[in-house]
Parts: sequence; C-alpha cells; structure tokens
Amino acid sequence: YVSFPLINSPLENSESWDYSEGIITGARYLPWGVSSKKVLPYFGLQWLVTNYRYHSGIEEGSPLNIRSNLGFEGGMSMVLGRSWTIELGVHYLPWQKINYYLSRQDVANIQLNDLGVDISLKKHFDFTAGNISPGSQKFFDKTRSIIKQEGNLNAFSIAAGPSSSMGLANVPYAENFSYLPPGIGLAINADIALGYYMAKPDMSLRLSYRPVNFRQKAYELELKHRQHHISAEIFKFLFDYHGFVPFMGISGGIVNYDFTATDRQLDQQLVYKHLWAGSYGFVFGWDIRPTDVEWFILRTNLRYIPAVNILHNSKRISAPQLEFNFIQLVIYPARFKAHKKAAAL
Repeated sequence: YVSFPLINSPLENSESWDYSEGIITGARYLPWGVSSKKVLPYFGLQWLVTNYRYHSGIEEGSPLNIRSNLGFEGGMSMVLGRSWTIELGVHYLPWQKINYYLSRQDVANIQLNDLGVDISLKKHFDFTAGNISPGSQKFFDKTRSIIKQEGNLNAFSIAAGPSSSMGLANVPYAENFSYLPPGIGLAINADIALGYYMAKPDMSLRLSYRPVNFRQKAYELELKHRQHHISAEIFKFLFDYHGFVPFMGISGGIVNYDFTATDRQLDQQLVYKHLWAGSYGFVFGWDIRPTDVEWFILRTNLRYIPAVNILHNSKRISAPQLEFNFIQLVIYPARFKAHKKAAAL
C-alpha cells in the first residue's frame, strides 16, 4: 500500500523544528484477515522518506534534511458496513538520533520522533466487479475478436504519470561541506513514455523521458542537480495473479546532467558542469490488467539507476537513484478503437 498522510501533528508543540514522515510505502500481514464482527490485528513494514528542518536562529538557510527510513507498524482493524474499514495503529522508526548542523560550524545531536499513532478510514472499490457478468463477457469476446482481426494484440502505447526520485547514497563531492545534507534527497518529476507491447512473449519495449531536479542547500551554499533522462527499456511480465501482473527488465540510455555549486556567502560559483553521459539501470514494477483486451491500464514503475560517473577534483558529483512512479496511466489507442467498435455492434 501507499499512504499519503493528510495531517501531521506533534503531540508536543515545538516552534524550533519541522518534521514530516512524508509518503509511506508499506506491506502488511493480516493473520486472520478482516472481519465485521470483531477487531483483528495486523503487522507490517514501512518505507518512509522523512524530512526535517531545525530553526536555529543563528544563520539563515538551515538545511532541509531528507532521510530514507525503514519502520515497523502494528494495529487493529475492523470492517464497517459492506465496504469500509477503520484502523488504529502505531508505528516505530529506529535510528532517529542524528547530527544536525545549526550553522556552518556548530553541530547538535537531535532525537527525531520514533513513535507515532495513526488512524485511518478506508473506502474499498472494485471497478471490475461487473466483469464476470454474461453481458461483460460477451463484450470482451467481441472486443478480443476485433483486436485479433485487426492485428492489434501487439499494440503501441502512450503513458504518463507523476514520479518521485531519491538518492540512495551520499554525493562524494558534497562531503567537502560537513554542514550540507550529503544526500541529494527527494524530487518529484514526470514520467512520460512511448511503448510497444508484444502479446505472445508478454513483453514490452519502451522509450522513456524523465526530467529530474535535485537540490542540496544549507547556509547559503547550494548544489543543483538538473537531469534529463532518456532511456530505452525492455521488460518481461512474469505472471498474472488475478490482474496483478509484475514485470522486470533493463534500461539503457543517456542523461543530460547540469550541475552547479554556488556559495552565496562568498558570492562565487564553485562548480559548473553541463554534459551528456551514458546511463543504465534496472526496471521493475507491476500492471493492473483486469483482462487481456484493456484499452488502458494502471502501471507502477520502479527504476534503479547507478551513479553517473561525473567527477570534479576526483570526486563524484552524482549518486545512485531509485525512481518510484506509483501510478502511470498507459493507453493503447488501437485497442480504444476496438472497444468503440465492439460497443457499436
């Protein structure tokens, strides 16, 4: 699951620092499922990208630090009515003691929140519940026949959706400045693609474009990482579990990298690099594919991109990245025409 918290509120008010757990990606195990007759437990793991900033008042520009965290959760849930569940849980984040620079010279040890309480109310939808009806089955048979007749089992696609990118390691060049967050943090970007699906091997080819902008900033020093990724990808679908279809593959392409390091305290640009470089990676994710004749599907993409080898004074200015595109809309135009024909028959 993915959770987008609507409200974050500290139990003890503090004007000196801001803290957010951000978007949560997790997995839960429900030993006895869910029930409308009794409250049942759940246990799980969470991946969070927390961010925090301390307002020291000593200097302007205190850094926003972004960290990737693994947490643990547990709680109780119960079904309400026919399609609602209510949940009450607690979650724990270990390793929350961190060093934080209050200025370019002064550092403090800070204990961040490690325990939280959450409550959620969920409404469940099943958009494919009607697919089992005789009318729906007849429509799918007509659509499948038209797609086969017109040779569109193999089909071109267009896709777009919001994505997030995060650094998985420190930037070696940034370690020259101890007060600067060493990681490139988190960026929100678009993921746009043109694809071609091959039905018989159940594989896809894809040309993908993603513009990504990272920033490291603290006490008037700023590092900007502007990237434009263009990659060719091939991936194989592994199996179909009731419309949940995971895939794995590889990626290769080029990236346009624009890097600047500016120290406003010195009124000086320390580094400027603008170049094209080769890039490769691994892609994986899953499709939500209720039938084999859908004209649109929802796709989740993840990419691991190793660090691009760009150096300044023998130190790399880039970092390996993980891209997480939770929902991408994929449209097959030829299949859309087949659906319209089938509906007119």
